[in-house]
Amino acid sequence: MLVALDLESTIGTKPVGNDYVHAMWKRHPKRIIQCWGALDPFKKDVQDQAQKAVKQYGFSGFHFHPIMQHSRWTIRARGRCSRPSILWASR
Repeated sequence: MLVALDLESTIGTKPVGNDYVHAMWKRHPKRIIQCWGALDPFKKDVQDQAQKAVKQYGFSGFHFHPIMQHSRWTIRARGRCSRPSILWASR
């Protein structure tokens, strides 16, 4: 499994982003069986990034760091969806 990491908003490190992780997965499909994306909850395009990671890249889920991202997560289901689809973070 390969996992992305994005702590750019809180500690200023360059992210190991979803694009990079997806490219590695496609380069080594026999060695990497699945990928998890990363979301920085304080970036304006977080919902677009989440949808892209699941729909376009085929990621299995997301890896969060609430302590490092200085956030609390509430995950809710939208409508009849059986999987969480709305992510809300607060400091």
